[in-house]
Amino acid sequence: MKEKSTSSFRLDEKVYLTMILVGTMSLLVLGFRYISRHPCPPISLQIQSNTDSFQKGNLISFKAVSAGGNDFTWNFGDGSRNDETAPTVLHKFSNAGTYTVSVTVDGECSEFQTVAIMESPVIDNNILGNTFTGPTAGYVGLPLTFEDLSIKSKSWEWHFEDPVKVDAITKTATHVFNTSGLKTISLMINGRRDLVQSRSVLIVDREVENNMAKAKENHTPKPSSAGKVVYVPTSPTVQPLVNPTQPSTVENTPKKEEEKPKPKAPEVTAIQMEGLLKEVIAGTKGAEDFSSYFCGNLSTVVVYNSNNVTFSAMCASLKELKKKKLKSIKVTLFPNATTNCQQSMIVNVDVKKGFLGLIN
Repeated sequence: MKEKSTSSFRLDEKVYLTMILVGTMSLLVLGFRYISRHPCPPISLQIQSNTDSFQKGNLISFKAVSAGGNDFTWNFGDGSRNDETAPTVLHKFSNAGTYTVSVTVDGECSEFQTVAIMESPVIDNNILGNTFTGPTAGYVGLPLTFEDLSIKSKSWEWHFEDPVKVDAITKTATHVFNTSGLKTISLMINGRRDLVQSRSVLIVDREVENNMAKAKENHTPKPSSAGKVVYVPTSPTVQPLVNPTQPSTVENTPKKEEEKPKPKAPEVTAIQMEGLLKEVIAGTKGAEDFSSYFCGNLSTVVVYNSNNVTFSAMCASLKELKKKKLKSIKVTLFPNATTNCQQSMIVNVDVKKGFLGLIN
């Protein structure tokens, strides 16, 4: 009788070792992730508008309240990009609709909220008014305060230097200008572009004003302390001649000639002065052609591209721009109220730039 053959299945020891090693590594990874996991703290997303309702074109405040959060990433659901990482941001929706706003804290935890944006209501301009008060001039480095006095206004957007950047969203706004010149301030009410008000404010540098005063003082002739001494007798030594036909000596006294009014500088507008300075750039005029406007004082201090120079020095600098392409020139005049002589002026000249930002 033949013996039956038996067979047995036997795993290699290397397989056992591999399985044990893989299992151990998996347990270690799971343990590390459990220990180092960062649980998401509660996130509160608060939305607030400076009007009674959320309207397109109005600034809306978004605030994320999260304990221990450092980095906040915002998505407003309208396709716009926002690089701010602060817990509180301002955003403006351009179109009406429903948007899902989300904030991610520290790249891990997120919170979502839906906001409905409505169309802006139509408000009659006559009811709203169109005035805001404030100074018309000020100094560099000192705060200026402006206030809107319009009726039934509910939101405000102040632009002091940058027409895109919103500097304040309150009814009363304060701003400090760091450069001199003629500044344009604009205010948009209730998020409507047809209710935009604008006004100009002249910002003066105190140093320029002091230089102007010193220059005026230096050009004012001082009375001489040494003069000729004249002795007048107490009584006349010779009897005056008297005409018997003239009863009154007062009437015979010759009248003093009336003082002739001092000549005034010719009238000139800012636009006309801009045209004259363009002729200086073209080389057809020089500083001496402006003598009548400055009453002969061509050393008057002016502000040329934020620099304090004399008018003659500015004309010399303008002539160097002859071969360059002029983009714009803006002039602000400061004539004397009595003589009409130009006490100073602010001149801002901009030339076109070519390739790589080089001036042509």
